[in-house]
Amino acid sequence: MQVPTNTLWFGIDVSKATIDVALGPDGRRKPPHQKFPRTQEGCRACLLWAADLASGGSVPAFVMEATGGYSRELANWLLGERKDLRVAIAQPLKVHHYAKLRGLTNKTDRQDAILLAQFGASEPVVPFHPMSPAYIQLRALTRERSALVKALVALGNRNDLASESALAQGIRERMLESHRAAIHELESAIQVLIAGDPGLSTDFRLLQTIPGVGPVVAATIMGELGDLREFPHPKALAAFVGVAPAWNNSGTSVHEPPH
Repeated sequence: MQVPTNTLWFGIDVSKATIDVALGPDGRRKPPHQKFPRTQEGCRACLLWAADLASGGSVPAFVMEATGGYSRELANWLLGERKDLRVAIAQPLKVHHYAKLRGLTNKTDRQDAILLAQFGASEPVVPFHPMSPAYIQLRALTRERSALVKALVALGNRNDLASESALAQGIRERMLESHRAAIHELESAIQVLIAGDPGLSTDFRLLQTIPGVGPVVAATIMGELGDLREFPHPKALAAFVGVAPAWNNSGTSVHEPPH
């Protein structure tokens, strides 16, 4: 991520209801810190606060840890207010190792925000690119299908216990049928969504040319990762997903297989 030298980094510690925002290293003994509600109004107030601190030609930029939907929603709100804003979502493991390397052990919302600001100022971070509405909808559908499949398996595994009671067995069968119908409805919605979007349709077809990748896996990959063209090379994709091999070879005694 190429950023101007006058970039002023702000770290954001994200929680369900609030965000803690702190300014990165700029020569002050005590970095400015402020708490805002995690709402669109709070996002606007955060940007105004940051703009006041970034006077004199400095350019504000924001970095936060990946916290599921909360961080993505906040990143979308920030970019919705300013399209040219620099926003990054860092992998928690990288931030953890960064803090450990520097001996930073304090764990508060304020300290986490300061740590993230320092991380953004000193480490290369990948800019956040919002998913298109079609990808967002596909992700919601595939995740709901996955959750229902897991619930269906769990219900099926308890069938033997339910058979001891006719009432329990009847309720279980109705629940199983309801889950199957919901899964079928979701799969139909996924097919309609993909067929109605030329970009999704093309990628869906291309992914299934890979041996072992069928419709469910292809749709899930697209929903979770978005446009795969955002990754500059295969290694970046493997690292993002968490399947890149890790080696542990040292000296003459440590020769563990990669995992």
